[in-house]
Amino acid sequence: MQLTSLLEEAQGATPDRRILFRDQIAPFGTRAIEGVEPWLTSDVLAAFAVRVILRVGQQGERIAAAKALRAARRRVPPRVLGDVEWALASLRLAAKEAEISGRHQELERQLRQDLNLTKIEYAAQLDERTRKLAEERETMRRSRNSRISMPPECAVVTASLYAG
Repeated sequence: MQLTSLLEEAQGATPDRRILFRDQIAPFGTRAIEGVEPWLTSDVLAAFAVRVILRVGQQGERIAAAKALRAARRRVPPRVLGDVEWALASLRLAAKEAEISGRHQELERQLRQDLNLTKIEYAAQLDERTRKLAEERETMRRSRNSRISMPPECAVVTASLYAG
């Protein structure tokens, strides 16, 4: 549906049905804000306009939504001013959450990178120890074999002992 027809339908809808148009209007972004801004002075439509602007801000146009809501403070009916303040606080909270989430993701990425580097270092240390143990084992095997091997004349005597 086109934005203008959605705005017309929302404007003519009863208050309990009007809110159903918020999520259909908000994806139009800054055009949706421009479409509902004139309603901010209306006793009937101002609260709905605030909610549309808030939803636009939550869907990615936070700066434009906050700017529109700050400007609306001077124009909205007094009973809607609390809604404007609530919407601004919601946008600030969402911005803080996004900032914290981004920081958390960066820290988690760094932690995983550090963990992987540590694993690589331990694997290299294990490989080096394994190599040294294999060398020691080979040295010990050669040493044992050289001590165990008999001169040929001993082998003849030993064989005759077992034969007889």
